[in-house]
Amino acid sequence: CAGKEHVVALDESGNVFAAGKNEYEQCDVDEIVGVENIACGPMHTVLVDKDGIVTVLGVDAAFEEDVESWNDAASLSSSWSHIVLQDSQGALSAFGANERAQCDVASWEDIVTFVARANFTVGVKTDGSVVTTVEGSSLDWHVLLWN
Repeated sequence: CAGKEHVVALDESGNVFAAGKNEYEQCDVDEIVGVENIACGPMHTVLVDKDGIVTVLGVDAAFEEDVESWNDAASLSSSWSHIVLQDSQGALSAFGANERAQCDVASWEDIVTFVARANFTVGVKTDGSVVTTVEGSSLDWHVLLWN
């Protein structure tokens, strides 16, 4: 994954490697092992270990307080302002800024893939339809065409 000025990689053994600007300690991954999934925001890194435990490194470490109770995270995505997590049963939760309802994903069902970007979240359902937290914008109009 890539942030604003850092990149983070994950190998098949669960080792994490980071390079780039480390002003907020977003690249401090040297001691972390057993990781299964990673995501980057501009100045933060989010890691999920083999037990589903979430760790947040960097400027948005305040997210850590929100996600510290997570112990079943299977996949994730992160933007500059929010983190979206999916558990092993497929339920979504989101943490962080919510000015444009980008964290309002708990009611979404049958999501096979999703992405958190800028101040919105987009998901694809098992039937191929697309859901989004963006309302009343041109993105919503285009997403309706994808259904």
